[in-house]
Amino acid sequence: MIYLMAGADTPELARAAVDGGANIVELGFPFSDPLADGPVIRRAAERALAAGMRTRACLDCLARTRALAPETPLVPMTYASLLEAYGWDRFASDARTAGATSLIVADLPAGEQPELRRVQLVAPTSTDERIRLAAEQTDGWLYLVTLTGTTGARDDVSPALAGLVERARRFGDGVPLYAGFGISTPDHARAAAALADGIVVGSRAVQVAEDGPDALRNYVASLRHALDASRTATRFSQCGDRRRTVPTCRVTRRPHIRGARFAVPVSATRRSTRGSIAGARCSPIATSSSCATRIPATGRCPTVQRQRSGAWPIARC
Repeated sequence: MIYLMAGADTPELARAAVDGGANIVELGFPFSDPLADGPVIRRAAERALAAGMRTRACLDCLARTRALAPETPLVPMTYASLLEAYGWDRFASDARTAGATSLIVADLPAGEQPELRRVQLVAPTSTDERIRLAAEQTDGWLYLVTLTGTTGARDDVSPALAGLVERARRFGDGVPLYAGFGISTPDHARAAAALADGIVVGSRAVQVAEDGPDALRNYVASLRHALDASRTATRFSQCGDRRRTVPTCRVTRRPHIRGARFAVPVSATRRSTRGSIAGARCSPIATSSSCATRIPATGRCPTVQRQRSGAWPIARC
């Protein structure tokens, strides 16, 4: 997932990110006191506000982005004060009308405004009980804040990520996990993807976007290549101790392994012509061993476990 600040050129930048391989685009709605954001995104928010990007203008930006990326999940990210001023129900309705798939409210804890469908965040400081509650209420996937601090590029992936992933797996009832904060390079992407189900890149993407759509497309493509290489790496087969190479599904871009749980992006529903996973069309995969569940050429995946409401189908393949 790639984060971009809402602005006049954001729709074209979002399209470039999708062309580079982004599965989801997060659109920042600027706020004057973004407590979760570091200097890069703070400056981007200040520029956006100075250019007149208030809530209505951001929703218009979202609608224009939806027109250029009709099949890509779009997730506005903002703060509770903006929704309080605009109106909670009004914002949720207008965002859906403009093309939002879900919503992230960085400073709204799980349990508050439970009727507002949104992606929940957890951090290394979250208790097991808070992780369980966030996983129960989240919309499709859980956002893992990998460190105790603000957004911004770091030299290395936070060492707290492994422990947070372990607890989120234990208490999250199989909800997919996306890791964000401090992830900026292909090496970071590989390291985070070895633990979580996806990554969120914000500050570095905002910096690269200043150089235009082509630069952003190439940057996202470098991350996509790192993720794809990581997910097709050699793994141990579940039916033996020999190493086997597990291919990646062309639609979900996840390893095809028995028991692997993943979120199928909305774009998957239109990207292929055969097979079906939790309502999304998925290409058949040539598996490397008899222990892997083969997706049938027609009909639904036989091991689908459940599907949440909304636009984030959850499947077990």
